[in-house]
Amino acid sequence: MTETAEIQIDLQKVPEKISGLRWNSLRKRMGRFRIAEEMLVNNVAAVQAIMGECIVTRCDHRWDTNIFEYDALSFQFREVPQGEMSPEYVWEKDKGGKWTAKEETK
Repeated sequence: MTETAEIQIDLQKVPEKISGLRWNSLRKRMGRFRIAEEMLVNNVAAVQAIMGECIVTRCDHRWDTNIFEYDALSFQFREVPQGEMSPEYVWEKDKGGKWTAKEETK
């Protein structure tokens, strides 16, 4: 038997936890990134650190590639002008052990 849990985030209530100016900036800082299922299984601490840097607004699991695809908000992402697609990011660990989002260039 498989148990599932549905998590719903009411983005209208998020501003109660974040000051007005910070929320207005955060909600424009949209990005997309991927995490392999293997990383979720083998490096839980790294995934927890990354998730601590963002608010996930959507997650899909791609069964064909075993990759989780996320849409999220983060102060590490640049502000995205209205009408522009959210950029893709890669999370990198620096020498100090902090995870940083780097925008992918194509």
